[in-house]
Amino acid sequence: MINIEITKLPKNVQESDVLIYKNGKYEIDEQKKAEIEQRIRNKMKNLFND
Repeated sequence: MINIEITKLPKNVQESDVLIYKNGKYEIDEQKKAEIEQRIRNKMKNLFND
């Protein structure tokens, strides 16, 4: 984990967002965030259905 000045983050950033550094600024990687959320849902489903 690295420390990033809050002024360099997107205004709408939230806990659990995935950030990428692109063209000199940080952006939220919505696709990667969705992939991670899906993996977590699948793990939870498998945990409680087995």
